[in-house]
Amino acid sequence: MICFRKRFMISSVIDAGERLPDDLKAHLERCGSCRRYYGQQREVAEMLQRPVDEKIELPAGLNESIMRAIREESEPRAIRRDRRRRFSPWLAPAALASVALAAALVILLQDTRPDSSQVAESDPGSPEAGVTSVGSAPSDYIRTWSVAINQPLDNELDNVVADARSAVRFLAINFLPDDRTTESL
Repeated sequence: MICFRKRFMISSVIDAGERLPDDLKAHLERCGSCRRYYGQQREVAEMLQRPVDEKIELPAGLNESIMRAIREESEPRAIRRDRRRRFSPWLAPAALASVALAAALVILLQDTRPDSSQVAESDPGSPEAGVTSVGSAPSDYIRTWSVAINQPLDNELDNVVADARSAVRFLAINFLPDDRTTESL
């Protein structure tokens, strides 16, 4: 950890073109790896300071191969980025809720076969002959479903009212004066 900090300091000092502080010099005397790092960084800085006398000949097709590598590297990232944007964290719970709601509606509306009491009676020669009543409308199922869902809430509200009455009775019995005590006053 100390060498990491010292190497950062070495890079900063060399980049700024300053002299090494005494504590850094003392560390370089003790640490061989930081001493090698310092030498490498100094060489790089000196190379960057020297003017380039010779013109370097680039191989043919270098530019195209670099650009092709950049395109190949960047396309998968773009595709991955689009996938991350496409799927919201709320998508899975919303889909699950939709499937559950659809399943509940299918189950509630599934039994639409008329029983014998629902069959329409008609004259054999009338145009309605052979036509049967479909049964109760889906609104009846929804109303029944609504009552079934609200039933626990209604029971809970009744229990709250009963508890409130019981609490008021308790307070009245224990804290309100009796009729006998008010008559004696």
